[in-house]
Amino acid sequence: MISEESKKIILEIWKAREPGISYPPASKEQIEDFEDVCREVPEDYKWFLLNCGGGVIGSEWVDGIDELHSTHTKFDEE
Repeated sequence: MISEESKKIILEIWKAREPGISYPPASKEQIEDFEDVCREVPEDYKWFLLNCGGGVIGSEWVDGIDELHSTHTKFDEE
C-alpha cells in the first residue's frame, strides 16, 4: 500500500509536470464500469487513476482508465 506521505509526494510531483503527458483522472464510475467488464483494479492503482489519471512515468506511458480496456482485452487475447 502507498503511504499517505508518499501519496502527497506523488501528487505534488504529478501536478508539477509539463502539460500534455498525462491522461485525465478517472471517475469512480469509470473505474466501476471497468471492473464490471474486465477485472478488479488494485487499490493503489485505483488511487492513482482517481488522482493522477495516467501518463508518462520515466520512458513509459501508464494507462489511464480509457486505455485499460483495450490493453486488458489485448492481454487476454494473447
